[in-house]
Amino acid sequence: MYLLGAITPLARLELGGKIQVAKLKGDSSVLSTSPLPLTGDSPFLAHLYLPLEEPPGKLTLAVVMVSTPPTLQYDNVVSEDRAEWRTECPLCTPPISREFRELGELPLLQDQELKVPLEPGFYVLIVNASWREAEWFGNIDATYQFLIEIRE
Repeated sequence: MYLLGAITPLARLELGGKIQVAKLKGDSSVLSTSPLPLTGDSPFLAHLYLPLEEPPGKLTLAVVMVSTPPTLQYDNVVSEDRAEWRTECPLCTPPISREFRELGELPLLQDQELKVPLEPGFYVLIVNASWREAEWFGNIDATYQFLIEIRE
């Protein structure tokens, strides 16, 4: 049996011996990641680890291109432990509306290899997972976000 408060569900993405940890995502209008990207070439090949031992009932992957994290712009915030980008801001000049690219469903595994072909740049990799009927707690829906950099 899992207690949500005891899990503090963290997902991990590993590439070349480096690990990035993602907390549960809250606000849907903000992309929030570690400020330090995992760096690789295209196709981006990494290992995803989900927090629960049971495989999820649904698992999808999406990606959105973002600005370089060390650069402070009006649409993003960088601190010692987080980088954040707005997903939409119609009142900003110019208006912001980030394009989410759905990459489809993933195998329903607790850990697996991801192979993602991307053009060079900075991206937030978005993992949506859901577990059905986790004992008495019911359904668990989670969104995890990871910052990656694809080199030239």
